[in-house]
Amino acid sequence: MSQGSIIAHRRLALGLAILLGLGWVTACGPDEVPPETGLRGSVLVGPMCPVVQMGTDCPDRPLQADLEVTRADRRVLARSRSDLAGKFEIPLAAGTYVLVPVPPNPGGPPYAAPIPFTVTEGEWTALTVQYDSGIR
Repeated sequence: MSQGSIIAHRRLALGLAILLGLGWVTACGPDEVPPETGLRGSVLVGPMCPVVQMGTDCPDRPLQADLEVTRADRRVLARSRSDLAGKFEIPLAAGTYVLVPVPPNPGGPPYAAPIPFTVTEGEWTALTVQYDSGIR
């Protein structure tokens, strides 16, 4: 084998090793989402009545809302939208996150506070997001 062939083979072997290594890191990375793991929940808004009276039912209502999942550094990792019934499901790898409810009317109600939560591998974490309607 010539000196040039040996160098070419070594470069090819090194390139394959790097590609295989990158594939392994990607396949086992922290952001890979295993099946049946993540966040599920519902989004509600309330109060819905200006004055709650004894004997009068005034339940909170489901809300279709945009939601973002971040880490502590506030980098958005996932986005979702609850359906008309207020239900949502966001597949996530095990870890600690913050659910950030996006205000539908920036600068006006309804409002909801960010919610820290933890996902355990192989489980769904359940959360209820409560928007404040601003009605008093």
